[in-house]
Amino acid sequence: MTGEQRLWQTVLMLALADATSVSQTMTAIRQRDAADSWIRDCRKDFRKICTLAGFDPAVVHDAYINGRIDGSQLVYHREPRQQPGAAQEGAPVGTILYRGASYRNASELARKLCCNRGAIYKALTRGTFFGHPICRVESGQGGSQS
Repeated sequence: MTGEQRLWQTVLMLALADATSVSQTMTAIRQRDAADSWIRDCRKDFRKICTLAGFDPAVVHDAYINGRIDGSQLVYHREPRQQPGAAQEGAPVGTILYRGASYRNASELARKLCCNRGAIYKALTRGTFFGHPICRVESGQGGSQS
């Protein structure tokens, strides 16, 4: 997959996330309405972006129209440039590694990123958080057991 294809997949994913958002803020409602009509109208620009993303526009359109796209499950996964554990050799077991730094637990990272622990736990399951590798050091991965 090329970088350009990943870019267009992200554009499409964000449009689908906006169109399926359940937020009731005025901004979210405007974005949802715009994204919904962009997908439903299936105009030339929608078809081109689907094609550039590597998807059949008719299949994406049909899945959206028939309610088969769950916006809460839309996550962009980027291939990591390095193994997440490689950033912190010898990190204690249980340490969370994210963007070249180590965190004692999910609460510490959640406070740093201003999000809830649940988001961190979900990211640990997926192995990515906002497109960056994230992992918890396991017994054989880090080195020290302190």
